[in-house]
Amino acid sequence: MKDKNSTQLIIRKSFTVIILCSILICTTSTMASNVLFKNGKSKYQIAISAEASSSEQTAAKELQAYIKQIGGAELPITNSLNSNGPKIFVGYNDRVSQLVGKQDITPDYEGFTYCNKGKHLIIYGGSKRGTMYGVFSFLEDQFGVRWYTPNCTKVPKLKKWNFVTLHHSEKPAIQYRYSNYYVTENVPQWSAHNKENMKWGPVDNLYGSIEAYWNAHTMGQLVTAKEFFKEHPEYFALRNGKRIDNGQLCLSNPNVLDICKRRLFEKMKSLPGYRIFSLSQNDNQAFCECPNCKAIEERYGGHSGLIIWFVNQVADEAQLLFPQKYIGTFAYQYTRKPPVGICPKDNVVVRLCSIECCFAHPITAECPQNKAFVDDMKAWSKIAPHLFIWDYIVDYAQYMAPWPNF
Repeated sequence: MKDKNSTQLIIRKSFTVIILCSILICTTSTMASNVLFKNGKSKYQIAISAEASSSEQTAAKELQAYIKQIGGAELPITNSLNSNGPKIFVGYNDRVSQLVGKQDITPDYEGFTYCNKGKHLIIYGGSKRGTMYGVFSFLEDQFGVRWYTPNCTKVPKLKKWNFVTLHHSEKPAIQYRYSNYYVTENVPQWSAHNKENMKWGPVDNLYGSIEAYWNAHTMGQLVTAKEFFKEHPEYFALRNGKRIDNGQLCLSNPNVLDICKRRLFEKMKSLPGYRIFSLSQNDNQAFCECPNCKAIEERYGGHSGLIIWFVNQVADEAQLLFPQKYIGTFAYQYTRKPPVGICPKDNVVVRLCSIECCFAHPITAECPQNKAFVDDMKAWSKIAPHLFIWDYIVDYAQYMAPWPNF
């Protein structure tokens, strides 16, 4: 049987629990007072500057459309940034600067922040694509919207959505992002929703446009055997004591350098929508064995040393003529191992190819094929200012066969 003191202690504890629960309920009720929409109605407006970029305007319209699909409320879009009432501000402008503090955000910055200041929601980043990515991430993170394929989008339905405190910032770890899936080609909405910013060809659109990486395996396109081999076999690889017309170029030949430089610069001038221009080995392993090429390879630690030595000379001049552009090259098959005693220039992009990897295991698994690739990747990352990965997502022998790339 319980004594009187025990009973009083139980009562005190119960009373304390009731008080604490009441405080929590009141606090939660107060903090959760920012209701974006409820039962198809909202007091919010989407506020965007009259000088907003095309991608920011597109993002505001899509935000309006998706909130209507999710909650049934159609939020009006306004250019009046200082009017009364709660708002979702889209883009960095003078009013947003007052709310979040002055920030140095360049148009090309692809990072973003979404947060709230009291009742106001604010989504901002770089005006080219950053703000837009912020809007799409807000829809993903907070509502569960998913753009799985161009023909399959998941849009949840909600009666109510409210928020207490929001603050999320991110910036891309990968500068350029694109996939080569057939079904996603020429679908600007899907690319933007999934934060792709590059394809094989540039595209002007209302989503901040798509930049491009010009071509691949280009050395043989710039110095063709059809045009030069008959009169200048010395431009081409020496194999087993004989010049061949179906291998690599003789990169130690100064005339080959001059032709590649001149013709690549013509491409760079004529194709302003491209950001990176490939100066890369042909798709074979018949590298030049002449004494001059071998000497450069011995000096710089192997086949990749010759490639970087050659590409760097083109990049030096390109930096003066096209300061916003990059020269791309491969670390591929026989050039996959990084060089020694030479580094790619600041405007050189090295694209490391994982074609030898075993895709039955994770890339970091203790699988000999994968371990060798990871070792090369780590070594390249120490010397390459811009390191891309060519990740294989398809079996080139059977395009429709499943490929274990997850």
